[in-house]
Amino acid sequence: MCVKERDQLGRVLQDWAQEHLYEILQIVAKRNPKLTTPDGDGEIELDVSALDSESMRDLHDFVRNLKPKQDNKVT
Repeated sequence: MCVKERDQLGRVLQDWAQEHLYEILQIVAKRNPKLTTPDGDGEIELDVSALDSESMRDLHDFVRNLKPKQDNKVT
């Protein structure tokens, strides 16, 4: 995944983090359990650039599959 794609994925995940936090963390925790451990103040900071390629592809697929559902949502 190129830097541009990684940055774009990071922005999308940030936008959808509250609504889909559980799913995002499950995908990351599959291969990177230490990255989903809260720090001292109970927060988890997800650095997309620290993820392995497989996790980034899984997140990309998740976002791609979720996007049509988001586009069809009535606000």
